[in-house]
Amino acid sequence: MKWLDPQKQEVWELRSVRPKPSIRVFGRFAQPDVFVGTNYQLRNKLEGKWSKEFWDEIGKCEKIWAELFKSGPFRGRLYLDYITKNAEKRVGV
Repeated sequence: MKWLDPQKQEVWELRSVRPKPSIRVFGRFAQPDVFVGTNYQLRNKLEGKWSKEFWDEIGKCEKIWAELFKSGPFRGRLYLDYITKNAEKRVGV
């Protein structure tokens, strides 16, 4: 899982890289340890990290969230504020 930039948008990406094709699930946290996936896309359709296609998926996530929930997503400051159990943030792996 990756907290996408800019973090103030509170959009996360759940990555599945095996088996091919790689897929990305976009979503937000409703509360700690409760991730709500809102939309997905195959990685090869997203181009690069700052591409229009990537930003379109972030926008879809925000729109779907607003349609489903009256309140905004959970807001934390650290990775461990969101995923508190059975997860470890590994950098460079």
